[in-house]
Amino acid sequence: MKKLHGSELKSAARLTARQEQAIQALLTGANVNEVAQNIRVGRTTLYRWLNDAAFRTAYHTAREQSHTWTVNRLQSLTAKAVQVLERLLDDAEAPPVAKVEAARAVLDFALAGKEPAPQRGALGPGKSDLSLGALRLEPSLHEGGVTLLEQASAEQPTQPLHGS
Repeated sequence: MKKLHGSELKSAARLTARQEQAIQALLTGANVNEVAQNIRVGRTTLYRWLNDAAFRTAYHTAREQSHTWTVNRLQSLTAKAVQVLERLLDDAEAPPVAKVEAARAVLDFALAGKEPAPQRGALGPGKSDLSLGALRLEPSLHEGGVTLLEQASAEQPTQPLHGS
């Protein structure tokens, strides 16, 4: 996570050094007790800051900046991740289980947010026949290779996708 500098935090409001430290600690996911102890202020003081409009504005601004930085960083790593998955899928010596996991990652990513709008009455409200949400692929080793198994739900028996 990107650490925000004091000038970035102070742009929304004039904060003390301890308030800036509190915001940084809150951004790590620490709870109020942990933050108060870490920056050496009382819990009551931290709660008072959290109820202060200027502090809250600075905290929300910092959280938005941190989130934006994280999303941008993840997007920049996407190309590397795809290259790793591609190399793994093409590697003749890679274990079958690793290839299944790589294939699952590629399919999950490719289909995320790409589900078509459901047709009325087709599969019920909010359900798509292309959804991977209920699909679980499991590698099954057998003589001569690997079989991918599909399990649509816990009630249905496991069915092979590619012969057995």
